Amino acid sequence: MTLFSVDVDARTVSGTLIPYGELSRLNMSGDEPIYFERGVVEVPRDVSALNANQHHDRYMPSARFTAVEDTAAGMVAHFQIAKSEEGDDLLAAIKSGRLNKLSAEVRGLVRDGARAVRARLTGAAFCDEAAFASAGLFALAEDFPAHPSTPEADGIPQPVVGGEPDESGTDDPTDPEEDTPSTDPSDEGDTMADAVIPEGVTAPTPTREEQPLTAGSLFSTLARTQHMSRDAALDALQPYQASQGSLFAPLADITHGNRPAETNGEDDLGTVGIGGTIGRAQWLGQIKGGRDYERKVVPLIQHADLTALTITGWKWGDKPIVDDWGGNKSDIPSDEVTVTPVSVTASRLAGGNDVDRALADFGNEEWWASYFAFRREAYLRKSDDKAYTLLSNGATTVTPGTVPSGTDAGVAALVDGAIAVVTAGYTPTFALVSTAIFRTLLLTKKDNVLEYLAANVGLESGSLAGFKIVPHASLAAKRVIVGDRAAATFYELPGSPIRVNAIDVVKGGLDDAVYGYWAGLVNDAAGLASVTHA
Repeated sequence: MTLFSVDVDARTVSGTLIPYGELSRLNMSGDEPIYFERGVVEVPRDVSALNANQHHDRYMPSARFTAVEDTAAGMVAHFQIAKSEEGDDLLAAIKSGRLNKLSAEVRGLVRDGARAVRARLTGAAFCDEAAFASAGLFALAEDFPAHPSTPEADGIPQPVVGGEPDESGTDDPTDPEEDTPSTDPSDEGDTMADAVIPEGVTAPTPTREEQPLTAGSLFSTLARTQHMSRDAALDALQPYQASQGSLFAPLADITHGNRPAETNGEDDLGTVGIGGTIGRAQWLGQIKGGRDYERKVVPLIQHADLTALTITGWKWGDKPIVDDWGGNKSDIPSDEVTVTPVSVTASRLAGGNDVDRALADFGNEEWWASYFAFRREAYLRKSDDKAYTLLSNGATTVTPGTVPSGTDAGVAALVDGAIAVVTAGYTPTFALVSTAIFRTLLLTKKDNVLEYLAANVGLESGSLAGFKIVPHASLAAKRVIVGDRAAATFYELPGSPIRVNAIDVVKGGLDDAVYGYWAGLVNDAAGLASVTHA
């Protein structure tokens, strides 16, 4: 009789989990009957990590192991029923006499015919039906093929249900002298009481014909379960659930991984798995941070088309004058007039590569578009640097005034530059400032500086709208350049940068390059003021 004791108030249960030397019936995984000897099943060092469920349904954890005893008759387990809905259901089922059978769950099973050689305990289940007459329904969580030899062929005694085998491999369960495993709890000092087993229930005989796992039997069972109670239907379907490994059999791992195994190295990004071979990555195309570059300096001054490599012109030297005149046939004011020739040679910008033609033959349009976009951006940056150099070298140096107490020196430089431009007869339209001065301006109340400039210096349109302040990293910390856009002109060949490509037949390449032409002219240095405060 099954050792099975229950303390309803304490919510504790104890019972024989695996009887030793007893042959099982056909288990739910469809494996041949098996028997365990003492010491074969390995028990985890901390059994509190193991759970017990109902009907081997791991989605219904209902109790936790508290202890495991290794007795001469078998492995005895003690459980604490959970204070949960599943635990309450289990306790009610045990009290009603239903789930009073214990079933072990093991993994890593190695067998030699019917004899278990090694296994590790992983959990237990409370069931209605037992594979061991002295325990309950036995289930395998992980199995290996049986040893090709048989107990008879190897001289291993064949165990039978309910006792140890004799030398001939047969046993008479009615023989009182037979050395059968004890099921009396007094033998080991156990305090467990015998559970009541319903009349007429006997240990099943080991035969496969009781539940053939075929497609026909599966559909037949499915049809019958429609007329059963929920618990009865679950019991009827358990063999098929177990055979599919859907409840208590651990599933073999299939990992995704990041790359195929042959490419993994010390820099591997993750576990090797089938995803590295069959998976597809999300295509993002070009990864580009920030915005497309826009020129900051060129737009501050006049812009004109470049139509030749050399530009020529002239400037006034001594300009015509108009002055007071006394009349009465006296000579009118007159002075010498001179002009100065101006000639500027255009500068050139270019960049290119000899590209393997395969990048074109296989239609990498996205790459080619990005390639040219970066070439164009590089041209814009470089030409903008040229415009800055033009203004920095061509501006008139202005001596700064005294910085009033409480006024930032950089802000004072901005005011001094604007005054110098106004004094020369121009209207300030822009100011290039260092990043340090720009920060100060952002932290300064506008009515302290900028509104003063708008009202008193005479900014274009009489407001701040026509005056642009641009920070530039190349300027010294306390330097500003203030100017009128008419004071300088940036000449550029229309369409620059111009893209040119040609086929390199000998090397199988495509020569791809861009070209640009520019020229800069300071029309009047007086309209550009450079101020640096110490």
